[in-house]
Amino acid sequence: MLSPRAISGRLRRGSGRRPPRGGRNPKSDQFIPGHGKLEKNLKAQLDLTLQQEETLWFQKSREKWIVQGDRNTKYFHTATLVRRRRNKIEGLMNATGDWTTDPKVLKHMAVDYFQKLFTPEPAMSSHKIRGDFPVLPEYEKEALSRDFTTEDIRSALFQMHPNKAPGPDGFHALFFQKFWKTVRVAVCGYLLPILNGDASPEKVNGTLITLIPKTENPQNLTHFRPISLCNVLYKIISKCLVNRIKPILPTLVSPNQSSFVPKRQITDNIIISQEVIHTMRKKTAKRQWMILKLDLEKAYDRVCWRFLRDTLDALDIPQDWTNKVMKCVETTSMQVLWNGEKTENFRPRRGLRQGDPLSPYLFVLIMERLSHLINQALHCNQWKPIKLSRNGPPLTHLFFADDLVLFAEASLEQVAIIKETMHKFCEASGQKVSLDKSVMMVSANTGEQKAKDLANRLGIKLTKDLGKYLGVPTINGRITKNTFREVITRVHKRLEGWQTQFLSFAGRLTLIKSVTSTIPLYTMQTLPLPVSVCDDLDTANKRFLWAGDHMKKSIHQVSWSKVCSAKDRGGLGLRSMRQANLTSLAKLGWRFLTEKETLWARVLADKYKVKDGSPRSLKNKHGQSPIWRGIVKAAPVLNQGSTRVIAGGHETDFWEDPWTGNGRLIEQVRTPIPPALRHRKVATFWDHGRGWKWNELTTLLPQHALLQMASISLDLAPGEQDRLSWKGTTDGKFTFRSAYESLSGNNNPDIDVSWRAIWKLNVPERIRAFLWLVLHGRIMTNERRVRMGLASTAHCERCTTLSEDTLHLLRDCPTSKQFWTRMVPTQLQEEFFGCEARRWIRTNTLCRSRTRHGTEWNVSFAVSLWWLWKWRNESIFQGKDPPSDTLAFIFEQLDYINNSFVSPCNAGTPPKRQARLISWKPPPSGWTLINTDGASRGNPGRAAAAVCLRDDTGSWIAGSVTNLGICSTAHAEIMAIYQGLKLAWDYGIRKCILESDSELALSWIRTEPDQSHQFVHLIRSCRQLLRKPWMTQLRHIYREGNRVADWLANSGMTQTLGTHLYPLPPKGVLGILIEDASGYATIRTVRINEEDEDH
Repeated sequence: MLSPRAISGRLRRGSGRRPPRGGRNPKSDQFIPGHGKLEKNLKAQLDLTLQQEETLWFQKSREKWIVQGDRNTKYFHTATLVRRRRNKIEGLMNATGDWTTDPKVLKHMAVDYFQKLFTPEPAMSSHKIRGDFPVLPEYEKEALSRDFTTEDIRSALFQMHPNKAPGPDGFHALFFQKFWKTVRVAVCGYLLPILNGDASPEKVNGTLITLIPKTENPQNLTHFRPISLCNVLYKIISKCLVNRIKPILPTLVSPNQSSFVPKRQITDNIIISQEVIHTMRKKTAKRQWMILKLDLEKAYDRVCWRFLRDTLDALDIPQDWTNKVMKCVETTSMQVLWNGEKTENFRPRRGLRQGDPLSPYLFVLIMERLSHLINQALHCNQWKPIKLSRNGPPLTHLFFADDLVLFAEASLEQVAIIKETMHKFCEASGQKVSLDKSVMMVSANTGEQKAKDLANRLGIKLTKDLGKYLGVPTINGRITKNTFREVITRVHKRLEGWQTQFLSFAGRLTLIKSVTSTIPLYTMQTLPLPVSVCDDLDTANKRFLWAGDHMKKSIHQVSWSKVCSAKDRGGLGLRSMRQANLTSLAKLGWRFLTEKETLWARVLADKYKVKDGSPRSLKNKHGQSPIWRGIVKAAPVLNQGSTRVIAGGHETDFWEDPWTGNGRLIEQVRTPIPPALRHRKVATFWDHGRGWKWNELTTLLPQHALLQMASISLDLAPGEQDRLSWKGTTDGKFTFRSAYESLSGNNNPDIDVSWRAIWKLNVPERIRAFLWLVLHGRIMTNERRVRMGLASTAHCERCTTLSEDTLHLLRDCPTSKQFWTRMVPTQLQEEFFGCEARRWIRTNTLCRSRTRHGTEWNVSFAVSLWWLWKWRNESIFQGKDPPSDTLAFIFEQLDYINNSFVSPCNAGTPPKRQARLISWKPPPSGWTLINTDGASRGNPGRAAAAVCLRDDTGSWIAGSVTNLGICSTAHAEIMAIYQGLKLAWDYGIRKCILESDSELALSWIRTEPDQSHQFVHLIRSCRQLLRKPWMTQLRHIYREGNRVADWLANSGMTQTLGTHLYPLPPKGVLGILIEDASGYATIRTVRINEEDEDH
């Protein structure tokens, strides 16, 4: 196997190889007879070399945001050179303070520094920290210790970014991902004995230490962050272990730690710290508080391996699992990558590698031992916590990896407790507090002298402003534009960087979407930004988009509001900063309402006295913090976009809360509500075992509302709480995208298919962006230039007679028409040249028939438009003629584009499709087949669920049809599956296969649903049925093989409400039953995946 270095060398030699004689005569630009094939082969070789060169520089550049599809070699090459120049170390201060530039001395300094850094200090204590982790349930222990499989290895591999910097062996993850079928046996054969046995990972556990500057002008080695580059094979081992330990972390780790623990976020800590500071600023009560922000020096690098093993032993996990983890940590060898050259090997004796996927999770467990110490002091009444409200949770500390914040009453006694606790932890773990970088802040009611005494005793700085915590400024007063000055500066700096000079309109669009629009989002997650900040950010982005300069005014071809609308509605999918901020705050409000048991939500709920879990409870409070004010500001978004999922119905207001799927019932009443029925919960209108109390409601509500209620049952989960569900997603989970679309009015189903067709084209982004301008009528034709006062005449400069509008330039000008006459088949030319501009674009971008070149017509059309525009500009502004054979040139471009979209830099290829015969297939002997289907006219609309049970001969066993009232198709499909399983169980069937034509419904049932899922109780009821003592299988079938259930479902919509059983088949399905039993099949084009191909 060739190494990446050898491949790189061959590429350099190959790109300079002299081509063989033959092909075109360069002087005459004529073909030499008989050598057409030679030229074609040479062009293919050149394109392959260019593609390889682009991939090489892409991987070296470490740039992940840039759009693919164009030749970006120049950009990637420059990115690499700039990165290397920035990271190159020319000189450093030595131990005596002298400046050293000798490369050999510098290299020796680096190796010596890291050898000492990764060597434990001799005076380190063997003190063991008491405190136990929670006991793991047996099922979690079993999940942890089960054998690893080939699928575990594959899953770990494909979780990796394909082009991250490689380890010592030089291979990227992309190599193993792309050639997985080839290398699978060898890789798994090597890794499984390590994961499941006693084999050591030492041979693949080499590490390169690369140095990332932490400052603009680093002076010594402490100013660099060491990042470990591990081999892909080792990272697969590490990720396999991570995938096992990650699910049990919420059980093991206290809520005070938010990093790398599933379902916890960095914003949790930010919110609590901001609320504490907000309360401390206004505190006037007797008790005085202090907050300590501590910095651990080289936290990962100083971890004591003995303490790590002790921590793993304390987890009460299988010993062989502990040994696997320690082998990963202890068998590594290291080399410093010094200005691109490797130093000699050395072996560390302590520390966790930054870059090893396992390290963050191990570090979280180590920091949990400090939590144990703090909690012990708390339970012994030694550590005095702070509370933001009388009944609020006590706060002692917040951890995010190695970021430590401690809370306590401001007293010398508490200072002593804190110092003793930190000393014990540091002595045992190898950690060290950096006193120079640690700060302390006290509440407003603490005297100045007392504050100084406390700070002096701790040996850290006293401050009135903690600065930034986890990247967000702590708010110590009124929010102004200056509070977020750094956010604006970062965006401007990114827009004025060296990269922007290489970017086209499409590249600038991608940069805005991928980088500059996302920079403010992190801060927006917790704080409302001033309108002036949002507007400044928008102004910088739109100036950069249209002019390539964030400071320069220019002509904006399309309004910013349109640009910020969704792509399928004529926009570019950019985001207005005002609406993005409001959406971020809505997400925070959603989390507050749905994560009631989390520490941060309990802090807010108790501080602002929120007892109800409804968006209606989010109200302004006296003395509120900026965070709470932001949540309240976003409450209308939550009110509009949420609904209630009914379980027992005891928490939901029947009239005021939205729970039927069509808004609040109070807005639909036909007559005044009697006082006795006005303030009632949903549960009071339900009679268990019998259903809704229709006699109390039929005169108050319209038929439509009653039918929606009919599809809801309170008998599925009577003991559970009602939950909030988000209407904008199928699974009920709140997403930023769906909320933003709702806020921006982009969730309107009426769209113009032309826009969607443009963005789905397999062409470079620059061509899609150009077509977007064409469809808006915004390309700079002479007619448009006259309208804008930029030109005096609208005449076409090529034919000099007619006015040059978009259609003339691209189709009707004699130069363009001559090209299209050759490109478009004669029998289609009348229609092609006969329609107006918008219809012309729409028709041709939607057409996917193949051309004589073999490319889809919409791609050929798009590429041709781009080059007609480009040739026109080159002719007018550069005096350059188009190619002599424009059609042949376009075909060459199509070849290049088709190849570009299977380039290694690109995400992948579209799924394959194949025509197949689809039929109903009987189950194995002794088994029963359950066919289910749900239907809804209107979605949501009148709906029904149908079930059909047949034996292995195709004979009817039983069936049912349920008129559900009004609901969605997905609801009907889930209900049909539930009723199918229940009917089969009730009939005494114990071996069955259930088939549904809804892949979505089946996927929901196969996994435990989220609490916010709109059908959570129905799905759980299905899963409970599947856990009964019987043999069941779930299987997807296409509609053509599910015709009986389909017929039953459609017939059910005209029947009366409720379930109708069919011991015998209805007459309407007898013919279908006979056809199914005889093997009748129909043709359908289906998507096939790799697994299908393998079989």
